[in-house]
Amino acid sequence: NEILTELKQGQARLEKGQARLEKGQEDLKQGQNQTNEILTELKQGQARLEKGQTRLEKGQEDLKQGQAETTDAIKSMDGKLAASLENDAQSLEILKDLRDGGLLRAR
Repeated sequence: NEILTELKQGQARLEKGQARLEKGQEDLKQGQNQTNEILTELKQGQARLEKGQTRLEKGQEDLKQGQAETTDAIKSMDGKLAASLENDAQSLEILKDLRDGGLLRAR
C-alpha cells in the first residue's frame, strides 16, 4: 500500500511537472510569436526608412537642379541687365549731348 501511495504521489508530481512543462512550452511559443511579430514590424520600419531615404535623396537632387537653374537664370538676367544699363548709359549720353547742343554742333 505504501508503495502504491508513493507511486500515485510520484505519478501526480510527474503529471504536474508535465503540465508545467507544457505551459512553459506554450509560453515559449507565445514569446517566439511576439518576437516574430516584432521582427516583421522592424523589417517594415526599415523598408519605410529606406523609402524615405530614397525620397530624401531625390528631393536633394531636385533642390540641386533647382539651384543650378536659378543660378543660370540670375546670370542670364544679370547679363541682360548689364546690356540694358549700357544702352541706358548711351541713351543718357545722347540726351546730354542733345541738351548741351553737342549734336547740333556736329552737323
